[in-house]
Amino acid sequence: MSFKYEILAPVGNFDMLYAAISAGANAVYLAGPNFGARAYAENFTKEDLEKIVKEIHFHNMNVYITVNTVIKEKELKSALDFINFIYKIGVDGVIIQDLGLFNLASKIFKDLDFHASTQLSANNVYATKYLEKIGFKRVTLARELSLSELEEIRKSTNIELEVFIHGSNCICYSGKCLMSSNIGERSGNRGRCAQPCRKTYSVFNKNNELLFENIPILSPKDTALMNNVKSLVDLKIDSFKIEGRMKKSEYVYGSVEYYKNLLEGKKIDESLLSELSKRPFTNGHLLNERGRDYIFIDNEKIGNIVGKVITYKNKKTIELSKDIYKNDGLRIRLKSKDYTITVPKDYKKGELIFLDKFSDAIHGESVSRVSSGRHINLDYEKIENSYKKPVRFFVKIKLGQAPYIEAKSGEFKTEVKLDFNIDEALNKPLNFEFIKSSLSKLGDSKFYLENIEADFDSKAFISKKDLNELRRLALNNLYNEISNRYIREYKNIEIGEKEFKRNLEKDTQFIIKTKSLNRSILDVFKNNIIITDEIDSSFEIKNNRIFYSLAPINSTNDLNRDIKYIEKNLDKIKGVAVYNIWEADLIKEKFNLPIIYLAGLNVFNSAICDLVKDDIVTLSTELSIDEIFDIRKNTDKKLALNLLYKDIEMVMKHCPMSITSCDKNCLNCKFSKDLTLKGDMDSYSFYRKGNMTIINRDKPYNNFNFKKELDKIGIDYYIVELDSVDSTYQIKRLIDGEKIEINSIIGKLDKEIM
Repeated sequence: MSFKYEILAPVGNFDMLYAAISAGANAVYLAGPNFGARAYAENFTKEDLEKIVKEIHFHNMNVYITVNTVIKEKELKSALDFINFIYKIGVDGVIIQDLGLFNLASKIFKDLDFHASTQLSANNVYATKYLEKIGFKRVTLARELSLSELEEIRKSTNIELEVFIHGSNCICYSGKCLMSSNIGERSGNRGRCAQPCRKTYSVFNKNNELLFENIPILSPKDTALMNNVKSLVDLKIDSFKIEGRMKKSEYVYGSVEYYKNLLEGKKIDESLLSELSKRPFTNGHLLNERGRDYIFIDNEKIGNIVGKVITYKNKKTIELSKDIYKNDGLRIRLKSKDYTITVPKDYKKGELIFLDKFSDAIHGESVSRVSSGRHINLDYEKIENSYKKPVRFFVKIKLGQAPYIEAKSGEFKTEVKLDFNIDEALNKPLNFEFIKSSLSKLGDSKFYLENIEADFDSKAFISKKDLNELRRLALNNLYNEISNRYIREYKNIEIGEKEFKRNLEKDTQFIIKTKSLNRSILDVFKNNIIITDEIDSSFEIKNNRIFYSLAPINSTNDLNRDIKYIEKNLDKIKGVAVYNIWEADLIKEKFNLPIIYLAGLNVFNSAICDLVKDDIVTLSTELSIDEIFDIRKNTDKKLALNLLYKDIEMVMKHCPMSITSCDKNCLNCKFSKDLTLKGDMDSYSFYRKGNMTIINRDKPYNNFNFKKELDKIGIDYYIVELDSVDSTYQIKRLIDGEKIEINSIIGKLDKEIM
């Protein structure tokens, strides 16, 4: 394996940092105090980050900082200031989601590498080509890609590719989930996901018949690509990413060590990874796994069997079939529930562990080790110190001259002089052993002694204290020389409000979004109709302005098929609606048609508008009225808002109903549409469309109550989904300003999503 790949480890605290270094990771990724997609992780202060970057670079590793949330208009300056700070301290790359922030930052920090976050859901050839074109150095690809799709992408682009190989999964395409935001006002796009996918749901068919009751139908197993990672090396994937900034240091150490040894052909402990995970494993979409191979439903046993419960002398005991160690976590089956006990000491195979407090343990049941004490007990900082660098000293102690020392480690060198001149010794002459005894005491420094040379006058006097100070300063300077080699100069950043003049006298236009066309729609709404399905060829369209909508997520094949369809129907299609920016780039290149960017683009600020030219940009549905006003002040682009709509809560490749049985024939599957998902508080409809599942909120949002306030802001277009109500004419009356009662519809724009 001559190809140079990278094992990228998650770091959420200093124990995890030392674990990553100790296990031999090539790089780490972590977050600062703000703008990270794990807002509830410990994360690091600026002072922490300075220390970490130095430590990582001392060990010849790379460090990437996450700035991978969407950024509100008023946060742009502070986000750029933070990037300026991490730029100055020498980070190797910034992981970024918000394309507006990237548009600003990439122009300021031209010698800084930017990595496209997995939150952008880059899942096809056109996505990676576009991200490379606008200046990203690397893209973290969507988790939903198969091996063949990865191969296709690798052949099409020179951008660095990063793939998740281990850790927890999101069921939804990253960046395409609004469920947490809409349920609890905790935005996944802002790093505050409440993980609604881990909850239980009931599923009903169109006749309201219960199909499944209270099961975690959206909760995937953990990814573990130990059987496939060598195939990824063959594909020349640049970085192998391990998920888990909110996990423990033993998880970091164990998973990094496992994959490093696996890739280097060394001996591995096959049981290790399952003892570091709380869920069983899947190969995921890489091998197109689905159903119960992908979803964690049945409370499957995790860990590794190390014994069984027996009755010995009328007492419940564990008879061990393997050695176990202090602080191992063992799961036993009780009559009422499963329970995990922590082992107080080491035990050998064949020994008995008496369960005095668990008389209801079930006789004959197997006992599994679900966490590893061997890693819990590791002293990561001590192990990290074993990765010390060699140092060579040359010391010069000459009469009438300042004490001098030179310290070298590899290609790095530093020189130190003390601020006084050497006097003659009154009593004991100076000798090499005295010098060596002081310079050899490197203590807990990052170095071990390789050699000492000395040029000294035997009549010279220097105290042990001064020799120690020479050594201390030399080691400190050498550490900084090695660690600070990537430090840069601060950039001067100025970003002021543009205060574009708003034309409030113009009439705001409406855009109608509908699944299919009929004659009444075409007669009532002449312009700006978005259709989400293919156009019925029997319809004669004369003066209507029809925008054909692409799906929320598209594979390379999907986009190629859409290109052919648009080409055949250019007489009817006058524009295209897209959810992803690279799709617009493709459409412009092929047809130069007008574009409507839909809310799935996650537009939270005005800075992204410079990337979209003169097209219509729909703002995120997660914004409040005040946040919309902030954007309007700073751009003269055409802005749209959803006024009556059903949010797409999730877009996923997985089909939840594949847990029944699946022949992969979605078109003829009775479970492909007309299904309802019910949780504790909310109800959703879900259906298959192409190669994805779309989950919609049952109740549409009605923001007509806020229209007067929005008109004062100067919005150019309002989008109304015709599918939200039954009647075309009822919608027309609503648009014309009539007060119409619409049942079970709620507003949203008065809320600010975290």
